[in-house]
This record gives sequence, structure tokens and C-alpha cells, in this order.
Amino acid sequence: MNVENGVAAWASSLPPGWAVLPLKHIARVWNSNVDKKTYPGGIPVRLCNYTDVYYNDFIRADMTLMEATATPDEVVRFSLCKGDVIITKDSETPDDIAVPAVVADDLQGVVCGYHLTMLRPRPLIEGRFLFRALQASGVRVQFHSTATGITRFGLGQDDIRNAVIPLPPTNVQIAIANFLDEKTAAIDDLIAQKQRLIDLLQEKRTALINRAVTKGLDRTVTMKDSGIPWIGEIPAHWRVLQLRRLILAVEQGWSPDCDSRPADGDEWGVLKSGCTNHGTFNPEENKALPGSMAADPRLEVRHGDVLMSRASGSAAHVGSIAQVLDPPPHLIFSDKTFRITFDLKAVWPSFAVKALGSAAARTQIERAISGAGGLANNLPQSELVEIVVPLPPVNEQRELAGVLEEASRSINGLVKDSEAQIARLQEYRQALITAAVTGKLDVAQETVR
Repeated sequence: MNVENGVAAWASSLPPGWAVLPLKHIARVWNSNVDKKTYPGGIPVRLCNYTDVYYNDFIRADMTLMEATATPDEVVRFSLCKGDVIITKDSETPDDIAVPAVVADDLQGVVCGYHLTMLRPRPLIEGRFLFRALQASGVRVQFHSTATGITRFGLGQDDIRNAVIPLPPTNVQIAIANFLDEKTAAIDDLIAQKQRLIDLLQEKRTALINRAVTKGLDRTVTMKDSGIPWIGEIPAHWRVLQLRRLILAVEQGWSPDCDSRPADGDEWGVLKSGCTNHGTFNPEENKALPGSMAADPRLEVRHGDVLMSRASGSAAHVGSIAQVLDPPPHLIFSDKTFRITFDLKAVWPSFAVKALGSAAARTQIERAISGAGGLANNLPQSELVEIVVPLPPVNEQRELAGVLEEASRSINGLVKDSEAQIARLQEYRQALITAAVTGKLDVAQETVR
């Protein structure tokens, strides 16, 4: 959609008595430069940071905020007051920028942190209404279109100041803010319930896998001590072996400078390390290889390949493992990923994937990461092959893998249903906010119902 046409569409159809004004006419706008460091002699403050704004609609007095220091001038300029609105001024993508939060309580000693922009409403506008207006799709598109950058996108103060905002009479602003506070709280509660169900389902799946790959499914089988504290007892006919005795090859891929978009059509794509997060292969987690570069076809992933994240920005995702199933063509794995080839005479790959995703393997991976020679969030190959796994006979591995796959499919289906319901609730929430702050929804009538 053309941005000017999109803004004009809602701006020209506002109810009588509403206005449209640039943000600079209804609020003071200034960027914070207070960083997270603590300096000797500085004034102790609590710092409202990027993540506090990004993940919360309301900044409240009882929130746990970072402790830092600020200069006297910074305390004067960046102390937060009830009704202030804060937005994120940069992000990794232009459509995820200018995320707002409103200061809901009187705060003592709380200062706005770096990478954030403060908006202090003038008498024309209520802070809670300004916050909701900045959440509306028609308003937000202005920020998406003016953000600049390559790997990280940012907004200049003029881009923020010149964005236009719908402005109803003050009593209507308050009514809209009250209505949306009530309705979004109800929607958020439904979303939280769905998310709790997802968490419980995932816990059930994890518990099933952890038991199956260390104890088997036959509760009457004779057990023995594995000799490994984090594994405990295993069936008497199982063995405990290091991966080096089960692996034929471990490869690392290639990480050229790629375009910041997924591959399309016949293009080659380089998989991100996150393509194996949560134990499921996600081919959409890739970046397009520039046309000037030739892909090495030997690195193309194939059906049945086992991939493991070797390095990640998050230590929790290092060692995440998944089996590639029916991949699209022209995807290669990066040098932040291992491709592991197992000896099929000793181990069934789909069982190995479940075993290496279990709590027992996770304990060993986390120890290997912490001792990785100063390389943050990195799993060295030399440590990978030292990991030990409980191992039943291959025919039992195949049986266990089949049971776990069937159970996982059932649980994954329920998770996907819940995720789809969350997505629909979020879409409804966004549409409700947009309709209310642009006058498409008569809040007074809705309140009467």
C-alpha cells in the first residue's frame, strides 16, 4: 500500500470534530542517550530499557528495572512521568519499529534508557490515547516507511515528529483509552491462557521424550546404573556410548554475506542457525544467496539430514537439533550448523535426534558451551563427539522413535491450533485498536452494549 494513500484513507474519514496533527504539535519528542553503565559519582536511578518497552504496554512502578547511574542533567531530561509515552526507535526490521508503551504510574527515580524516544503529551492529548494511536496500523505504517538502515533500522527524530496522529476531543480520547484498556486486557488474558496451554503441551512432550530416550517405555524392564549422574538408571540391555562411536562424519557449512530476505523461486538460500530451533526443521529460516555467488551443491541439505546448531546469539539455542524432512531445493547449511552423519548400524537418526534433544544431552551441551575456550555460545566439534547417550538396540531405537514421532505429531497439532488461535486474537486486538483510534468504531455505542 502507498503510505500517503494509506494515511489519507483514515485521515479523510474521521468523525466530525476530530483533527489530524503532526506528532510534534501534540507532544514533545526527544531521544534518550542514557546507557546501561554505572559510573562512579553518578546518581543512582532505575533504568527503563528497550526490552521493558518492547514487551510491555504499561510501565508501572512495581516493575523490576535495571539499576544504573545518570548525570544530574540526564535525570532532569529523561526522568519519566505518568502519561509519558516511550517508543523503540530502532529494530532489526522496519516493520518492527516504534513499538510504544505508556507510563501508567507516578515513578520515582526512573529514567528512560538508550535506544528509546520519549514523547511527553501536550495538553491537547491524553498520554493513554497517544499510546493507543501509536499502536494503530494506519499510524504505524508511517514509521515503517521512514525507517532507514541495512542490518538494523532506525528512526530520526524528524521522522517521529512529522508522523500524523488522529486527535478526537479530550472526552472521546479518554473514553477510547478506557474502552481499549478493558478490551485489550480481556484479549490478553485469553492469549495468556492459550500460551499456558502451549507451555503445558510442550512440557508433556519434553517429559515423554526424556523418559523414552533414557528409560524406554517398558516400565517392567530390569534397570541398571548408567554410571552417569545426569542419566541415572537405564534398561539393563542398553549401553552408554560417546557420539564419536556413532558418527561417521560431522560437517560445517558456509556463511557468506547474504541478502536480508529468504530465498525465492530458484534462488539458493543459506539456512540460519535458528532453522533447528525447538527440535523442528524450519526451511523458511534462510537468507538468499546473492546472485553473484555460486553455491556449493555439496552443502545442499537433503531429506533425512540431521542438523545441529553449533553457534547462536542465544546459548539456549546452541545444540538445538532437528532432522530435515522433505526440504525445498537449493538450501545449504551455514558454518554455524553441524551436519551429522550417523552410522546406521549403530544408531537410528530419528532416535539420535530425540536423544540429543533430551535433558540429559542438554546438560552436557551446556557444560561444553561454558568451557568453549572463550568462544561465546559455541559448541566445539571436539566437545560434540564427547557427548554420551543411552543406546538401546537399533530395532528398539526405531520403535521408540516411531512412538515419539506419533506422540509429537499429536501434541504439535494441538500446539499449532493454539498458536493459530493466538494469531487470530492478536489480529483482532490490532484491528480493534485501529478502528477505535481512527473513529471507525463508536466506542460510546460499544460501551452501552
